[in-house]
Amino acid sequence: MASDISRYSPSWAAQLGYRPEHLQHTPGNWRLMIHREDLPRVAAAVDAVLAGKRLRIDEEMRVRRQDGGWQWVRTLGQISARDGDGRPVTLSGVHTDIGAWVQAARALEQREQRLRLVLAAGDEGWWDWDLTSGRFEFGDYWAGLLGKPLAELPPSIDTWLDHVHPDDVGRLRQSLEANYHEPSALLDVEYRIVGADGSCHWLMARGRIVTRDDDGWALRMAGVLVDISERKRADLALARSTSLVQAVQRLQQRFIANPDLRQLGHELLKTLLDFGEAEYGFIGEVLHDPAGAPYLKTFTLTNIAWNAEIQALYEAHHQEGLEFRNLDTLFGRTLRTGELVIANQPAAHHAAAGRPKGHPALNTYAGVPIHYGRQQEQRRRCSTAPR
Repeated sequence: MASDISRYSPSWAAQLGYRPEHLQHTPGNWRLMIHREDLPRVAAAVDAVLAGKRLRIDEEMRVRRQDGGWQWVRTLGQISARDGDGRPVTLSGVHTDIGAWVQAARALEQREQRLRLVLAAGDEGWWDWDLTSGRFEFGDYWAGLLGKPLAELPPSIDTWLDHVHPDDVGRLRQSLEANYHEPSALLDVEYRIVGADGSCHWLMARGRIVTRDDDGWALRMAGVLVDISERKRADLALARSTSLVQAVQRLQQRFIANPDLRQLGHELLKTLLDFGEAEYGFIGEVLHDPAGAPYLKTFTLTNIAWNAEIQALYEAHHQEGLEFRNLDTLFGRTLRTGELVIANQPAAHHAAAGRPKGHPALNTYAGVPIHYGRQQEQRRRCSTAPR
């Protein structure tokens, strides 16, 4: 911190199109990377963390790419080292690309600005509910999302609600009912619909009571529907990415305190399985036999024993680790090349060698190399097999 010099990982630089020699390691260099509109806010957050007023940095900002453009990122960081007097020495963190999320949010904002025009122009996303007769009309837009012809959908509120995801029906009903007696109430609710093919779309419904009787009772309600599925997917991806980053940060801090990856193996495996929505996997260490041939020895793995013999093998050896010496496999390719291997159809991958009889299905596969230390032979491998 005294030098005010920032250093970046090769993967971070490559993500923005930089080579290591492009980046200046001079005092204040990090400020040159941040958009001038975002710099005061980010700098204030950094100062607050250094002063002990905040525990960590969590900011969204634009950073300059090598081609001169700007990339939206979310930066998460905290003090990672202090001197003997407790003063901050190093501030470490990670950046997450949120460009897709920002674009989706802007697109949604633009759609919301057009809502009033949509109503006036009779866009396909409209709906109109006559509470007196019970007739509920909607356009081709909604029918198209369901994958059904409009003529096959009876114009009633029950038709609308019957196609709402079961987990969202109650919330949508409550939102509708809340508008009956509130003159200034605005319906603004997000929910899912289930199409004819079983697929789900996230919709935003907006509307309000447009006609009331002399006693204030609602007679007619109208509004619009907007498909917000892209934004929801971006939100989910960002939440998962943030969760992974935070988990990695926790493990990083523990590893700095005690650099024994074996002790962190169980938590690391759980983190990878959860993030990849995987069912089973293992983490192992690459070792070499006296002849110099590499092999893999596990130090944590999921118990997927499919018969008594395999269960006995697992119970006898999982504590000290199981050894895998046949490298003509998917994980063997990761071990030999040090490269990430992902297969959405593992059986068709050229490195696949089949599965032992009775082995659970391998629907997708990811083999992730983890390197540490300065020498190539000092490395770890983790491999997960999603459902």
